[in-house]
Amino acid sequence: MINLIKAFNEANRIADRERLEHCDYHIDTGLLPAQARAALARTVVRHGVVANRKTLELAALHSFEQGLTPRIVGLEEAFAPSAMEM
Repeated sequence: MINLIKAFNEANRIADRERLEHCDYHIDTGLLPAQARAALARTVVRHGVVANRKTLELAALHSFEQGLTPRIVGLEEAFAPSAMEM
């Protein structure tokens, strides 16, 4: 699991760098405001339970509310203990 998260994070790093490279011209020429660089530098996709906790908990709640599960399943039940730290 750790290697998979590392691979995802490396893919994010590459995508973030390439996104900024594609936008540099637009920022440097004034077509985009300089503050756009900070917004574009943020990682778009976050990986792991820690980064997505609220989304995962909301998905569990909606699953229960829509009758897909008989109760709200806690994240500790759905993920291995080692995944809970990532």
